[in-house]
This record gives sequence, structure tokens and C-alpha cells, in this order.
Amino acid sequence: MHRAHGIMASWWTTALLACAIAGLYVFYAFGEAPYAVWMNTLFQSTTWRLVYAALVVDLILKSALLLMSRFAPITPTMDSVRSMQEHAELPASSWDRMEGWFKEHGMSPVIQGDTVVARRGESSVIAGAVLRLGIVLVMAALPFSMSLRTVQETRLVQSGPAETVFDRSVKADSVEADLPESFIQIGDKSIFKLEELAASVAVDGATHEITAGYPSKIGGLYWRVSDFGYAATLTIDGKPTGLMLDVLPPGRQDVRQIGGQTLRLSLAPEREIKKGLVTGLAYNLQSPSIKAELKAADGSYNDAVTLKPGASILLGGAHASITPSALFVKVSAVRDPALAILIAGVWTSLLGLALMFCRLFWYERRMCAVRCADGVLLGYSEEFYSKWAIHKFRRWIEESGTAL
Repeated sequence: MHRAHGIMASWWTTALLACAIAGLYVFYAFGEAPYAVWMNTLFQSTTWRLVYAALVVDLILKSALLLMSRFAPITPTMDSVRSMQEHAELPASSWDRMEGWFKEHGMSPVIQGDTVVARRGESSVIAGAVLRLGIVLVMAALPFSMSLRTVQETRLVQSGPAETVFDRSVKADSVEADLPESFIQIGDKSIFKLEELAASVAVDGATHEITAGYPSKIGGLYWRVSDFGYAATLTIDGKPTGLMLDVLPPGRQDVRQIGGQTLRLSLAPEREIKKGLVTGLAYNLQSPSIKAELKAADGSYNDAVTLKPGASILLGGAHASITPSALFVKVSAVRDPALAILIAGVWTSLLGLALMFCRLFWYERRMCAVRCADGVLLGYSEEFYSKWAIHKFRRWIEESGTAL
């Protein structure tokens, strides 16, 4: 039992468990989607779930042991006083003025028979306990968040019809996206990035602004814009079809079944720009042209045409035209019962960190005295700055006129 207590009390145990979990992430760090793979392994593998749970339990026990040891009553002995950072042997006559001497140096003594104990700053252990509590709350909330979280998504057209998300009526009143009139794409990887993407959305009649950044909490759900694109009408031989074209950023392709035919749609560049060895494609994202390709019987795509807004063109023998009408946004709503615990854990951790900085001047100071037949044994210790504690104690002794 004593051995198990020693293992739990050791910070080496905490470091070993934490390094094992960090090492797992490093193992996956050079692959695709390392965070997602790491989280799935951590919470779905029995072995790693045990490691994770062991770290949580270790942090809880560590805090409990530290709090109990710090606030436990002290009964000083001759050996314990000698083991303090500095001690002095005083004449027996000094016992009568010991209480006043303690108070003179800012200590509140507790006299119990032939012993005197004084402590200051013993509550400083709370800073680490608060920090560990925050970490435990975050760690406990993460697996529950992964298992209990439910997500629903819908696409909303600007000024379009309402949709239902978690039994709530949702309608996009407006969409704000700073799409450039001219965007130049260089290379295969897109560098497309919007500075502003927001939607004014009515949820059960109440209007709220939802952005692509930090989620907005509305009615117990967390909402954010996860994607956007063009709402357009594609007309083939006089038959209109409403589409939500998922073709942003430039280079993305949207495959659709229309009139028994398979169409691959993407943004069509307005022109090609060459400068030395660098080639770029210029797109008009405010009034885009759409590249349409028909799928042939052999599975290949051919008959590629460019559909310009309002213009008609032959596509596979049929007259086709496209008319972009508005923007659409994909809105994600998340219901996560564990998120409140997760947020509480984050704030508790931040509070713990702030308190840890206070420990530069908030730390335990302890002074003990024991009366024996030969005199009085006086000892002093500080949690930090042991050399300062020794010099301070010696100065106090010298100023009192009592030799060490």
C-alpha cells in the first residue's frame, strides 16, 4: 500500500503518462489529419483509454494528497525541526518570549504544550490545485464531447426558403462575403481566403449574425458558417433546375445528375496570365462563369463548355444557360452537453495559471519551536528561495541578540 501511495504521489508518474499521450500525437504528426487520428486513437483504443484515464485519476489524487499534506496539523519534533532549512539552539529562558518573537516577525503562533508552530501562505497550494482541476475538467469533458456531440447542417440561400435544424426554423436573410471581382490562382493549391464571411440568420423568427469564426450560441446550440457557394439556376432546353454550386475555392468540382445526365461543374477562369515561368488563372468571383463537362458512356468527361451568366450555349446538343441568383451558406449547428464543462475547464485552467504567477510572492513559510531540557530548538523553512530563508532567519537571530 505504501508503495502504491509513493507511485501515485510521484510526479514522475504524471510526466510518464503525459509524455506517452504527447508521444502518440508526435507519432501521427507527419500523416494526414494528425489531430483527428490522434483523438480517435486516444478515445477508441482500450489501451490508450486506460492511459488517458490513469492520467486523469493521477491528477485528481495528486491534488488530494497535496491538499491533505499541506493542511494537515503539524506536531514538530526535535528531528523535524533539525531537518528544516535552518535551525538554531536557544537558551531555555527564550521560551517565555517565544510567542512575542514569532509575532514580531509576522507569524501567528499556535502553542501546544512544549511546541510552537507558525505558518504563512499555506493556502498557496490552491493555485496548483485549481490549475489541475481545470486540466481534469477539460480532459474529462473531451471524451464525453466526442461521444455525445450531435451536428446538423443545412444550406441556406440568401433570402431563400426556411430550413429545419434541430426542430428549429432557420432562414438566411442576408449573406456577406467579400468576394473579389478578380482573383488570380497560381499553381494547383488554392490560396483563396475570405476576410469576411457572415450570414444574418433568423432562428425561430429571431435574427442573429453567424460567422465562419467562433461559434455563436443561440438557444443552447452552437452555430457557425462552415461553407458557402453560389445559388444558381441552370436551364437546359427551357427546363430550369435550381442548384447550389459547391465550387469554391477555385478548382473544386461539383458533380450533379441533371436530366439523366452527369455534369461536372467548376469555376471557369476568365483568362490565363503568364509572367515568365509563372502561370496564373484569373477568376471573376462576383459574376462567375461556370465550366460544365458531360460524362460520356466510357466514364470520361468531355464536351466542356463555359457557361457565362445569361448567355446560352450548346451542351451535348442541348441549349444551356446559367443564371447565378445569390450566395448560399452551409450552416452547422452543434448540440454538445459536455461543452459547458469543457469551457468551465478552460476558464479554470486560465485562473490556475494566473494564480501560479502569484506564487512568486505567495508561498508557504513555516517556523517551529520545541522546548527540551537543554533549551529551545527553533527552525525556519520557506517553500521557495531556501538560501534567502537561511539568510533571513540568521539575520532575525542576530538582531534579537541571541547567538546561533
